[in-house]
Amino acid sequence: MSKGIDLADKDGKVFDVTAALSGTVVQAKKDPVLGHVVEIEHEDGLSTVYQSLSQVSVKEGDEVKQNDVIGASGKNLYGAESGNHVHFEIRMEGLALNPLSFIDKPVSTIEKAAQEVTEQAKKTCSAKD
Repeated sequence: MSKGIDLADKDGKVFDVTAALSGTVVQAKKDPVLGHVVEIEHEDGLSTVYQSLSQVSVKEGDEVKQNDVIGASGKNLYGAESGNHVHFEIRMEGLALNPLSFIDKPVSTIEKAAQEVTEQAKKTCSAKD
């Protein structure tokens, strides 16, 4: 299950995709289903993932700054009817978080939300044992 969001230009045109935060590119690959995929690791276990890209302008190991262009919007097999878009995810320690919860908020709110998700997951696992 994806916790990401799809972002598109209202006119359906291709647009530059930029890094949400500064960090290191840990993945830049072409996926046969998802299109080009870029994952950037940031500080403290935070990472962002960009899927459905038509092209990528970074490679694994590159250091990027916030707002650097990392690729261009595109399509994937799942969302071809969506037109040109980028699928965007935020992850903390591998846990997917809803990006809509963090628009125009500081990174510290992401860290707090991730801690809450982790605690809830621990409680759920303990209840199953």
